[in-house]
Amino acid sequence: MDRRGHGVSDFGDHRYSIDREYDDVLAVLSRAGDNATLIGHSFGAICCLGAATLTNLPHLVLYEPPLPLHGLIAGRNLAPYCHAMRDGRFDDALEIGLREFIRLPHDHVESIRATTAWSRLASLMSAWPRELEAMDSLGDNVEAYAAIGCPTLLVSGSRSPKHPFRNAVAALCRSLPHACAVDIAGHGHLGLRSAPAVVAQEISRFLSGWSPPASGLNQARTA
Repeated sequence: MDRRGHGVSDFGDHRYSIDREYDDVLAVLSRAGDNATLIGHSFGAICCLGAATLTNLPHLVLYEPPLPLHGLIAGRNLAPYCHAMRDGRFDDALEIGLREFIRLPHDHVESIRATTAWSRLASLMSAWPRELEAMDSLGDNVEAYAAIGCPTLLVSGSRSPKHPFRNAVAALCRSLPHACAVDIAGHGHLGLRSAPAVVAQEISRFLSGWSPPASGLNQARTA
């Protein structure tokens, strides 16, 4: 699905609220049917988490939801990002976003700059400020998600930084009652792009062979 302000979806007529993101996910699920698996990446994974607290799902898959468990996601870096956007310095803004929000190393940022992914990411930037503010407002605990009772696969990349990605996955794995986690070796937050076949294989394995872990023994492994 194209969330508000992304792809073919416009920003909508109402003031932005992350609760409306949850409602949008629920609306799409209602059309997809009772057996639909909900899969989300990054802020999309946060939207899936929120929606999952409001409905019953057969399965949930989350790739590195950036929860602010050990500090804000944007914080003081949001202002220079917004200044660059207002000044039309879109390359500078995207570099700030990739370096400070997604926390990619310099060489990775430069490698993306040389690919078509750079322009694709640039098309998302106008929606980032409101999403970053929403992320930073979520608080520093995962207690609200402990009520999610469906089987959940938590995916992370071995090269992703602990904050905000790997720490969030670890905290959710401890808190969700029916969760298992997999680490994609050699890849980071953009593993859906750099290792799509590996991620798809893990999702397929989860959907075809998942069984509930014993209480307090949620599973984690490396792919």
